[in-house]
Amino acid sequence: TKSPETDEEEVFSRMRALVSLAGKYGLTLYHENEKEIYGDTAPRCEKLLSAVEGLACVFDPANFVQCGQDVMQAWEALSPFVYYGHIKDCNAAGQILPPGDGIGALRQYLPLLAAKAGDTVLTLEPHLADFVGLAGLEEDGDRSAVGQVMRFPDNRAAFAYAADCLRGILSDINV
Repeated sequence: TKSPETDEEEVFSRMRALVSLAGKYGLTLYHENEKEIYGDTAPRCEKLLSAVEGLACVFDPANFVQCGQDVMQAWEALSPFVYYGHIKDCNAAGQILPPGDGIGALRQYLPLLAAKAGDTVLTLEPHLADFVGLAGLEEDGDRSAVGQVMRFPDNRAAFAYAADCLRGILSDINV
């Protein structure tokens, strides 16, 4: 099987082309540390972001946990590139949990993100309920709800619960 580094130059070349095209329209592209892509771990994200001038970073702590990457080590490496953060959490087994209930270091990294500069942008991405349509996007079918510890009757209830959890975290850390 190929290692991610096998396609590294192709990834960089394509991303440079996309960033250049976006720049012509005054847009900025952002890379999220998604599982099972070249830029899933902090070292590869840092390499990509350093190699592609103008590419910024979305920081997803749960995805780092699911890749076996220490979240705060990832933050240290990537914070210069981070523009906004995803709010999603999970445990060491990769099971999705409400924000603050996992080991995604939300309470540690959010104050650092807020202190970076000006506005802080967060995207609440809880994955606490089945995401209809994801099965068509995922190679192995819909994995959004696999291993979830909590169940909700629908996406609206799951999102409301996650939003309440986030409000609690932000209140606790005075952000």
